[in-house]
Amino acid sequence: MLVFFGYLVPPKVAAANLGGASRMSGNLNPMLLKDGGYAAVKQAARECIEAMGPCGGFMLADGANVCPGTPLARFRAIMDAAEECGMCGGRLQPDAA
Repeated sequence: MLVFFGYLVPPKVAAANLGGASRMSGNLNPMLLKDGGYAAVKQAARECIEAMGPCGGFMLADGANVCPGTPLARFRAIMDAAEECGMCGGRLQPDAA
């Protein structure tokens, strides 16, 4: 089962309740994606990955929808966070930087 969850659900709460029992997709705040800076978006993405990644079956995504006018550069922040966290053998790897 794939469970989508909105940005109002803290990543640690989602992991505690659904982690390992379902595939999860979420949970970046769409307004943060639209109006936040690169660093804030990247930090939010890392928090999601660090909380839910170890549970397996996690797809990092927006927490509802992408707002019109969201700069494409915000998606670079998400991709950079995902690449830096990386997965190897089901365990999060430390930041290489």
